[in-house]
Amino acid sequence: KIFRGSKASNAHTHEMVGMILYSDPADKGQGEVYPDGPWLPPTGVERGNVKTVKGDLGSHLYPAYSEGYTASQEYEAIAPKIPVMPIPYDKAKSLLELVDSSNSGHKLWGRNIGPSGDTVELKVENDNSHQKCRNVLGFIEGKDEPEKVVIVGSHRDAWIYGASDPGSGMAIVLEIARALGEELEDDWRPRRSILFASWDAEEPGIIGSFEFVEDHLTALKYKAVAYLNLDTAVSIPKTLNIKSTPNFNSLVYDEAKKVDSPDGEYDSLYDYWLGTMSDLTNDASMDVPPIRLIGSGSDYTAFLNEVGISSIDFAYTSGSGTYPVYHTQYDNFEWMKTFGDPKFTYHRQLGIFATRILMALADEKVLRLSAEDYAMKIKDLTKDLEEVLSNSDIDPSDMTAVVAMFESAVNEHSKLKADFLNEKTNGSDILNSINEKEAFLDRQFIYGYGLLKRPSFRHLIFAPSSSNTYAGSSFPGVVDALAADNDEETKKQLGILITKIQAATSFIEVNNKIDFV
Repeated sequence: KIFRGSKASNAHTHEMVGMILYSDPADKGQGEVYPDGPWLPPTGVERGNVKTVKGDLGSHLYPAYSEGYTASQEYEAIAPKIPVMPIPYDKAKSLLELVDSSNSGHKLWGRNIGPSGDTVELKVENDNSHQKCRNVLGFIEGKDEPEKVVIVGSHRDAWIYGASDPGSGMAIVLEIARALGEELEDDWRPRRSILFASWDAEEPGIIGSFEFVEDHLTALKYKAVAYLNLDTAVSIPKTLNIKSTPNFNSLVYDEAKKVDSPDGEYDSLYDYWLGTMSDLTNDASMDVPPIRLIGSGSDYTAFLNEVGISSIDFAYTSGSGTYPVYHTQYDNFEWMKTFGDPKFTYHRQLGIFATRILMALADEKVLRLSAEDYAMKIKDLTKDLEEVLSNSDIDPSDMTAVVAMFESAVNEHSKLKADFLNEKTNGSDILNSINEKEAFLDRQFIYGYGLLKRPSFRHLIFAPSSSNTYAGSSFPGVVDALAADNDEETKKQLGILITKIQAATSFIEVNNKIDFV
C-alpha cells in the first residue's frame, strides 16, 4: 500500500505503457456503503496527483511567479512519464473479468488474473495550463520575541467536497485562530509570533506551501521555530496518529495527558491513544503509543525537508490506511456528520490538543522541544543501521562514535536547560542559547545538495521513502544507496551523514557560541 505516484513510477520503470488505478473493495468496501454506511460505493473514484517531486514542477527548487522563468524542459524531465487514470471499482471488475482466468496469477474476486488478449484504450486529458495559487495568511505578532514564529497550517483545496481532507484540518486551524483572536481583544499576546496558513494547491502536488517556503527560505531559516500541520485531521477516528520529528515526543505525550479523551471509555487523550493503538495492533504490552516518522504527503514536507524546521502532523486514523471515501465524491459533510464524527467531539479535542502544543511553543519562556529525545531516536536508528550493515563490508564504527559524541553534547545541553528551569542558573544569554539550539537543531541535518536524485529533499535524518513518499525513511541517503545495492554510494552517503551529525554536535555543545543573523 504505497503512494499512487510511486506506483506510477514503478510501472514506468518496469516498462508499463499506462496504468489504471482503482480502490480495492477489500480495503474500501468492507461493509455497508454510503449512504447506508461509511464504506465506498462501487462508483467511487479516488482522485490524486502522481507526482513524486513536489511543488511547482515548472520552477523546481525556486519560487514560482507569473513573471518568472518556467522551465518546460525541467517539467518534462520530472513529470510522470506514463498516462494514469483512476476508475471506480465496479468498472475495474469489468476489466479484470476480461483477463485469462485459466492463467495462474494474482487472485482477485475469486479469479486468477494474468495475461489477456484484450486491448484497453486509455485516454487521459490533462489541463496543464497555468493557474494562480493563493495562500491565505494570518499573523499574530509576539510581544517578547516577535522575530521568532511558530507556524500552524492546513490546505483548503480539495478534489471534490473534502469534508475530511482537508475540511476537518482547516476547520480546526480556523477555530484556533478564532479563539486566539478573542484573546487578543483581552490584551493577550503570545511571547513569540504565530503565523496561520491556509495553503492552496496541495492536492496537485503540495504546491502552495512549497512555493511559500522557496519564496521565504532565508527568513524561515532564521525565524521559524516549528511547523504544525493539520490536514485529514478527522475521518474514521479509531486512534490518534501523530507524525513528527523526535524533538516533539515528550511535549506530545505530556500534553496528551492533559486533554480529555474524545471517547468516554478513557480519561485522557493519551489513555485513548494508548488503549486504541494497543487494540488495533493486538499489543497488550504497549506502554507508550507510537509517534510515526514524518514522510511526505502534506504541507509539512517543504518546511522539514527544504529548511529543517521541526514539524508535527495531527490526525485521527482508522489504523488501516486511508478512510473509505478518501479523495472521492463521497467525502462530503453528510458523510462526516453521519459516519465520521457525528458530534464533532473528535474535532474539538484534537483542536484543544493542537492548541496546547502551539501555546507551549509560542508562549512558554523555555521551548519544550527536546534535543534529548532527538538524540535517543538517532541512537536507536543507528543500532538498526549497524544491524543492516553487519551483513556487508561497510564499517559503521565511525557513525557509532559520532552518535555517541552527539548524545554526550545533547546531555550537557539538557542539563543546562534543566538547571535554568530549576533556577539554578539564569541570564538572557543562556535562555536565548537554549531556545535557539532547541529550535534550530533540525537545521543542522540539512544537506544543501539534497539527496541523490531528490534535490528538494535535504534532511539526512528523515525524508520521504524513495519507494513510497507517503511513508517516512530514516537515514534516507544511506537507505537509498543500500536499496540500490551500491556499496561505494552507501559509503559516501554514510560519510555525508556523519559530517552532518558532527555539525549538529558542534552546534548543540554548551560552550559553543552561535551568532544568528
